[in-house]
Order: sequence, then structure tokens, then C-alpha cells
Amino acid sequence: MTSKAKLKGNSFERDVAQMLNTLLNTSEFSRAPTSGAFFGKTNAFKKAGASEHAKLTLAGDLTTPADFRYTIECKNYAHTGGPNAYAVMEGRSDGTLDKWLAQVSDDGRFKNKIPCLFFKLTPKKGSYFCIPFDPNIVSGLNAYTKYQSADESQWLILNLSLLHILK
Repeated sequence: MTSKAKLKGNSFERDVAQMLNTLLNTSEFSRAPTSGAFFGKTNAFKKAGASEHAKLTLAGDLTTPADFRYTIECKNYAHTGGPNAYAVMEGRSDGTLDKWLAQVSDDGRFKNKIPCLFFKLTPKKGSYFCIPFDPNIVSGLNAYTKYQSADESQWLILNLSLLHILK
């Protein structure tokens, strides 16, 4: 039997896939068959010798079009189990967010794609996405948070209303 938490995560992954399909006028975004678990955590040893097709299909939470520049990881957590939304939106460090960013960064290196983390904090704390900091992107934006993760990587945290920058 699937847990409520797993169902909640699966639902958010489907929502993100649908948003990206709509944004890019495609139907190629979908939940990965194993939702990242095939290469994740204790299965990391399976990465050695993986084919390009396996990398694109089984790493990360979403299967994306081959020419899409990003690898996608999705997290949907209650405020008590996820990052401190207030601290994160002020750019202050958060161990949970740092762990998620490390995970998507690892997937990005593995797939040779730019890491992109989508996260939703409930109840009603909002939905956001994170990409590596790029001064060319922020030059036209007036609403973003700059975040420095534990490994000193710079990230942009953006509201889903700015999803169009992934085009």
C-alpha cells in the first residue's frame, strides 16, 4: 500500500510535468518510471556504465525531452518536514534544502544537465523552483531569492510564476 506522503509526492511530480508540458507545448514531460529511486541513495552504484538512455529515463523525478537543458527533482513536504520557508526565502541556510540541492546537483552532473529543484511547502507556504545562480537571468527579474547552499553553490529560488525562464 502506498503511503500518503508518497502519493503527495507523486501528485506534485505529475503537476510539475503538466506545467512544463503546457509551458513548452509538448507532452514529453512525465514522472520517471522509478521517480529517481533507480540511481538514488543506496542505488548510486548503478550509475557506473549506465547508458545515455538509462540516464535520461531513470535519473531524476521527471523524464524530460532530450533537448531540455535541465534535470528535474521534485519535493513536496509539510512545513514541519521540509525546509524552514521563512529562513529560505530570506536566503538563510537550511540543511534540508541543502540536502535537496545536493541531490539534484548530483543528478545534473550524472546527466550532464543543469539541476532544477521544484519544491512545495504545505500548508500554503508556496511552490518554488531553484536553479543555479546566473546573473544573466536575474538582470530581468525583480522577485527572486539568492541562496548559498552548504557547499557554497549559489542558487536562485523563484516562484512558479517565473517558470517561463526555463524555456
